[in-house]
Amino acid sequence: MAVEKIEYRFPSASRTPTTVHWFKWVDDSVPARAVLQMEHGVLENIAYYDDLATSLASRGYVVVADDHLGHGKTSEEHGLYITPDDAQDAMIQDMRSLYERVKAEYPNLPYFLHGHSMGSYMVRRYAVDYPVDRELAGILLMGSCWVPQIGTILQPFLKLFRKFGSGKGSPAVHLTRLPKPLTDLLSGNKYTKNIIYFVLDPYWFPMMTPELSGTSYCLVTNGAAPGWMKRYPRTVPTLILSGKLDYFGLFGYGFNRLERELKETGHPVDKETFDWFHNIHCMAHTLKPLAEAMDRWMQTQAS
Repeated sequence: MAVEKIEYRFPSASRTPTTVHWFKWVDDSVPARAVLQMEHGVLENIAYYDDLATSLASRGYVVVADDHLGHGKTSEEHGLYITPDDAQDAMIQDMRSLYERVKAEYPNLPYFLHGHSMGSYMVRRYAVDYPVDRELAGILLMGSCWVPQIGTILQPFLKLFRKFGSGKGSPAVHLTRLPKPLTDLLSGNKYTKNIIYFVLDPYWFPMMTPELSGTSYCLVTNGAAPGWMKRYPRTVPTLILSGKLDYFGLFGYGFNRLERELKETGHPVDKETFDWFHNIHCMAHTLKPLAEAMDRWMQTQAS
């Protein structure tokens, strides 16, 4: 039997009524060995993880992932990249809702939590808000980075950004436009299917709204708030995954410093790097080694 991809929805924790869209990838022809919950990055949606999720599901993992508020099919009710005022908290609570639903279905399987880019900071905050030391077999931080502590001081100023207006028609949107060289880094060749997929995807737009800019900034800085490492669980192993040329990871400095500081504070941490930029899950030449590295590490932690 091939990998089955099943679609679901559940009500968001946001005060703005919204239903969260999510997928489950499972292959019933192989014994289930663990659950992997994945949290995507800003401007993404869970469809970008289909190849990675399918590969891992074929290896015996039950893979689940949700579209965050303002992203993917979750955005259909209120608009793409339009996030409510309480999104930075509701998105963490939605992660919890997904965990509780899936854990109830697979109570005896080891449970792993993975986050990429913005999703990795959501995972970092989740790990200090909930008793993950009793619930998780491991945490995988992909495209994550050390963040200077001064970042949290700037959060109040983001309220001014909203005064430019909201939605795609806002002039503030153009301040967040991704320049063409960065969009081309989504793939090794601008003519490959990755770039075509991003451009044609109705749930992708190369600019952030003021709402999403504020939400994503707060999620990142909250996930790296002063003292977060002291509250981050020391009994749950962490795997850092990154492209060696990741500009978000400061071309190695950011994820190396993150690894060093976690180790210095007594956390069990491993690291795997790959020969590419930020979105290593979208690259044909990094997909297989990425899936193999994740599988190898999770097998070790679950044994």
